[in-house]
Amino acid sequence: MGRIGLQTIAAFLAVLCNVECASACTVMIPREWGAPEFRKMAKDAVNNSTVIIDGEVVQPFLEGKQNAVVRAVRILKGPEQTLFEVGERDSCSLRLDRAGERRRMLLVGGPTVYDLWNDGSNSQYEDHVLRSDRRKVWRFVAGHEPSPAAAR
Repeated sequence: MGRIGLQTIAAFLAVLCNVECASACTVMIPREWGAPEFRKMAKDAVNNSTVIIDGEVVQPFLEGKQNAVVRAVRILKGPEQTLFEVGERDSCSLRLDRAGERRRMLLVGGPTVYDLWNDGSNSQYEDHVLRSDRRKVWRFVAGHEPSPAAAR
């Protein structure tokens, strides 16, 4: 393969890598952050959420086919309704692709389709703001692995 061919392949791979890297979601938290910063981050997350529920996935998300549907067991913020449709807005969105998954969800968007971006890594502080300990009232359950047939 000539020099031109290798340069073309190298350029293609560089572009491919940049596209792949650009679609990834990365959040860097400074090492020196402490409780005051995490409390503020939790307060902002609660204030910026459209809906906060303790819910269970009754219909899993399937790429390009269907959004997830979540049954609300407890509504801490937002409209009083039983079912919420949760989609995927970007690479920072969390996929609810396991039926039976139970978690506290801080949702944004709506009113038709919501987005789950909050992974719960700051849950201790979020629960303090909400005055509700998810470890006691709604423990995380991973749900069932999606079947290969459902993905087709």
